[in-house]
Amino acid sequence: MGSDIIAPMAEKDQGRLLNDRYQLLERFGSGGMADVYRARDQMLDRYVAIKVLREDYSQNADFVQRFRQEARAAANLSHPNIVTVHDFGLADGQLFIVMELVPGTDMKSLLRQRGRFTIEQAIPLMVQACAGIGYAHRAGLVHCDVKPHNMLVTPDNRLKVTDFGIARAIAAITPGERTDVVWGSPQYFAPEQAAGQLADWKKLAGDREFRVHVNLSPVEFLHPGPVEGVTGIVDPLPDPGFAGVE
Repeated sequence: MGSDIIAPMAEKDQGRLLNDRYQLLERFGSGGMADVYRARDQMLDRYVAIKVLREDYSQNADFVQRFRQEARAAANLSHPNIVTVHDFGLADGQLFIVMELVPGTDMKSLLRQRGRFTIEQAIPLMVQACAGIGYAHRAGLVHCDVKPHNMLVTPDNRLKVTDFGIARAIAAITPGERTDVVWGSPQYFAPEQAAGQLADWKKLAGDREFRVHVNLSPVEFLHPGPVEGVTGIVDPLPDPGFAGVE
């Protein structure tokens, strides 16, 4: 739950109590939309992670309504590969969301520290990510901003996807969100998605636009060395009966 830059905790936030229950202890993440704190739930006597959103988000009525809807939906998700949402609320004019405190770090930081993962290291983690995201999809909740920064990895290599609900709520800031704006992190868009089209699995599996943009096949991008058992990519691909995935 970290981020690129972690500023010292402001004096006014030292020991701050949210809704007479959650005591902020230290800030361990800071980003464009929120600060993340380690905190203590005084009612249940446990440590939690709390994401406090920027005041400008909290003052937008459309966003507040959407945030509450999405936070309720996220709180109903119960899966070992999804960060559990315990609570949410509004304190001193700022929205916050209370989550389980996950030991470890995010995938983005791990990639910076360790470099590219081997296939043997990456596949078990991606299987876990897919398990969590797939569970949420079956429950009717779409993340909207899947990226390494939103994947937390524990010391024993358990992966949990975080920020379900918040990414979707951000879209309420701009009217006409579904047709006018593509929401998420551009670095992790498929080329066709960034152009406002449906993400098409055949473009990645067929090795066309992905190679154009990074000059590598998908397999070469994930793994720099030779991969046993991979001899080529079948083209044309069989049509499974649908053209893309929303």
